[in-house]
Amino acid sequence: MIPSALNLMASETRPNLGLNITKALIDDHDFNVATLLLSANSVVEEFKNDEGDTNITLFIPLDDDLPPMVSLQSLLVDKKVVMLKFHVLLYYYPLGSLESIMNPVQLTLATETMGVVRFTLNILHRNDSIAINIGIVQATATQRIFYWNPTTVLGVSKFFCREIYSGRIQFYLKSMVHWCKKRHHRMMIP
Repeated sequence: MIPSALNLMASETRPNLGLNITKALIDDHDFNVATLLLSANSVVEEFKNDEGDTNITLFIPLDDDLPPMVSLQSLLVDKKVVMLKFHVLLYYYPLGSLESIMNPVQLTLATETMGVVRFTLNILHRNDSIAINIGIVQATATQRIFYWNPTTVLGVSKFFCREIYSGRIQFYLKSMVHWCKKRHHRMMIP
């Protein structure tokens, strides 16, 4: 559920020119780690280059839920990029569309990157909040950060693709492949 003091319908960030996701994240102050990751790994530049053709919805986790920056920095660049793309849908969903989504299972940009492996988010509208479920991780959209066609950026309560185990980040890539093959309703880390 969304905290009572939080209003998803609060003021919109509308830039005068172009797409400026990083500025919107910096202005919000709760997304510094995600901003650094997006900027350092050229994912935002990829969106800017495709701005005319690409409709996207990004789910950005709060700083409090991200692993320590030291752990993230130790990852290879390609893993960071996949991790970031796992938080992106290939469609523009204004808040109202997410609340009334007909097909709750949505492919992420990581699906395109990884080919056959399907990285999906299950999006549901429950009790005046938007719930996002990937099997092990269940998050809630906490705030609207950026809302300008063709891009929506929402803050979320959880980081979608990590498990902290023995002090390092474990990606769900192997478990998702296993889950897809076995067709279980629940993902398990091998």
